[in-house]
Amino acid sequence: ERLDALAEYTDLGAGFQIAMRDLELRGAGDILSTRQSGHVAAIGLHLYTQLLTQAIRELKGEDTAPPPAAATERIIIDLPVPAYLPTDWLPEMALRLQVYRRIAALGDVEDVELMRDELRDRFGQLPDAVEGLLYQMQVKLLAQAAGATAIIKPQDVIQIKLPYLPNIDREALAAQLGADIRVTRTAVELPVDAENMWQLRLLDILSQLAEGFREALELSQ
Repeated sequence: ERLDALAEYTDLGAGFQIAMRDLELRGAGDILSTRQSGHVAAIGLHLYTQLLTQAIRELKGEDTAPPPAAATERIIIDLPVPAYLPTDWLPEMALRLQVYRRIAALGDVEDVELMRDELRDRFGQLPDAVEGLLYQMQVKLLAQAAGATAIIKPQDVIQIKLPYLPNIDREALAAQLGADIRVTRTAVELPVDAENMWQLRLLDILSQLAEGFREALELSQ
């Protein structure tokens, strides 16, 4: 695996990436502890380093930026939605890490709903940032099912990046998704409204795209 990591990174900054990948393969001790055995792969090295940085800043009494929703190497999710576990809602760092890890491991949208119910039962009303974290996890899972590579917000639209758009009937897809949707060679675009109704609309569009992508895969087999 370490040889595979060497072959994986060939661009500028590869030395740093190789070192980080090597750390992930060999293990970096128990999460945020002094022990020197174990693996960080359980939550992913990228999230681990972000959480470690946040923990250090907390110990120093500094302001901490909220960690993002569980990241994926294959899909970029960049939406104007707060997505983290507030320290005043879950003060214990170990518990927050446990919840982050469980959210990162969710496998489908139904699991996200079950996690929402569990968190509400255990800790009471969910802050907006927690709802945002679960929302972004829903977006990520549906984006994966739809074959998307990124969901971003440049200016006043949400773009769903889909690599297969050049090869399909884009006009028919736009007609199916709705009059407010624009389909280009690179992305499905959804306008952002002031009432944030785009959030529900995005989930609906991703669900339709995921269903169509699944059917296309079944036909190709």
